[in-house]
Amino acid sequence: MRRGAGRKGRWNNGETQTIRVPVAIKEDLINLGQALDQGHRVLSGHTLLELEDLLERWDAKCASNAEDDGLPTVRQLLTEIREILAENACHQHGHAHSCAANCQDD
Repeated sequence: MRRGAGRKGRWNNGETQTIRVPVAIKEDLINLGQALDQGHRVLSGHTLLELEDLLERWDAKCASNAEDDGLPTVRQLLTEIREILAENACHQHGHAHSCAANCQDD
């Protein structure tokens, strides 16, 4: 073995290891691993479901109280949260660009 010989690794966190995973979720796991390796925080599971449920409930409140003065602020907050969640979904799909609109089709 020569020092520096061979292919450079493509992971920021160094050494890799071979693991066995179900073929059906292989690409999702690779995308998740790459997002984590690049320092992204990843939302999934109950946290993501709870946030989506919270957004739906506040959307319903905004729709039923259209004359409330504070609603534009709440609507803006809901929009910003959705943008963050969409961006997070893009990173999980392996997209490196801002793709809130593009990931809707995935």
